[in-house]
Amino acid sequence: MKRILGILLIMSSYVAIAGVVPASTREPLLKETLKVFWSKGKTADGKSIQPTSNSDRQTMPVNMNVANFAFDMGELSGLAEWCGVDWRENFAALTRQARKNNQTEKQVAFISIVHGTAQGFVASSMAKSGSCSAQQREQIKSQIDSMLAHEPR
Repeated sequence: MKRILGILLIMSSYVAIAGVVPASTREPLLKETLKVFWSKGKTADGKSIQPTSNSDRQTMPVNMNVANFAFDMGELSGLAEWCGVDWRENFAALTRQARKNNQTEKQVAFISIVHGTAQGFVASSMAKSGSCSAQQREQIKSQIDSMLAHEPR
């Protein structure tokens, strides 16, 4: 667990651009993500993930630090999507690190859905605010490149 938090801290320092969704919005989005997780969550081989009990259904498969980190990475991917920057490697790094840190397939699936929720929310919100400038595009691309360059191997 300490190793996971250490890696999250290292990687989160490269996600300074994230945090665009206020906590008052993030919390309900995470709760909604948990509700839809059981209908959308799939393992890497495409198998549907189902809760083992009612308690399982109501409990996030990861702790809040991991959920918030996945949300931060999703925000960065949402900004990238808005700016036309390839976000897929950002997402791949997130899931790759989750697997390296021995997260279960259920946890990786939840992390993926949290990322997608944040990405979709940010991309659609930003699209309503106008288009991405060349300076914003470069800043976001630089942020992703920097995070990937410092990804623990």
